[in-house]
Amino acid sequence: MTGQGQALVSQAGCTVQAEIRSVNNRFLKVAVRCGERFNELAPRVERLVQAQVRRGTVNVSLKVSAAGLNNSYRINPEVLHSYQQQVASLCGGTLDWGQQPQLLAALLGLCRAWRTTAAATLSP
Repeated sequence: MTGQGQALVSQAGCTVQAEIRSVNNRFLKVAVRCGERFNELAPRVERLVQAQVRRGTVNVSLKVSAAGLNNSYRINPEVLHSYQQQVASLCGGTLDWGQQPQLLAALLGLCRAWRTTAAATLSP
């Protein structure tokens, strides 16, 4: 039971590419990769595979691209300013955002690499 398959669907400016690879295994193991933005779909895809496959190692890879998908988020300046004030007050008003823009980016979830830095900086 070794196999591979691909599918590509384009509709309304959105393209979804799926690739499935399987190898023989005594038990069923399903691994789903669909990118951080669509990570919440992984359990559903895993259940769909489990309903059809009894055994083997199955790797599912999903890639989604859409026109305008990367530009779908906008920063609300008023909300951003409110966050800055709240965090500064938690830190005793001593945070200089100009010196630590990566801290603000991490707090907003914009940069994964700095999340631990932000957590460490804000820890009492």
